[in-house]
Amino acid sequence: MGDCQHLDFNASVGVGRIMSDVDPEKLLRLSVEVRVECQHCGVSLEFQGLPMGIDTHGPTMSPDGLEARLVAMPKGKGLLAEGRIAAIFRQPEGRS
Repeated sequence: MGDCQHLDFNASVGVGRIMSDVDPEKLLRLSVEVRVECQHCGVSLEFQGLPMGIDTHGPTMSPDGLEARLVAMPKGKGLLAEGRIAAIFRQPEGRS
C-alpha cells in the first residue's frame, strides 16, 4: 500500500431525488454522492475544499471527507430557490 502510485480508481455514485412537500410529484433537485478509491490498494480519496455537512443548494462533503455531496438538475432545468436545507459542520479547533 505504501508504494502504490494510485494510478487507477473506482468511483461510486449515488443519485437521490429531493421532492416537493407540497407536490410530491415535483422534483426540486437531485442529490449526487460521489466516493472514489484506488483500484489497486483500496485507499479512499479525501475530498478537499468543500464545507462539511448537507446543503440542498450547494456542494458539501461528508464529515470524514470521503464523500462529495453535489446538487444537480437535468440539463436546462434551473434550481428552484425554495426549500433550502443546510447543515454545515466545522471541525473542532486543533483537529486536522
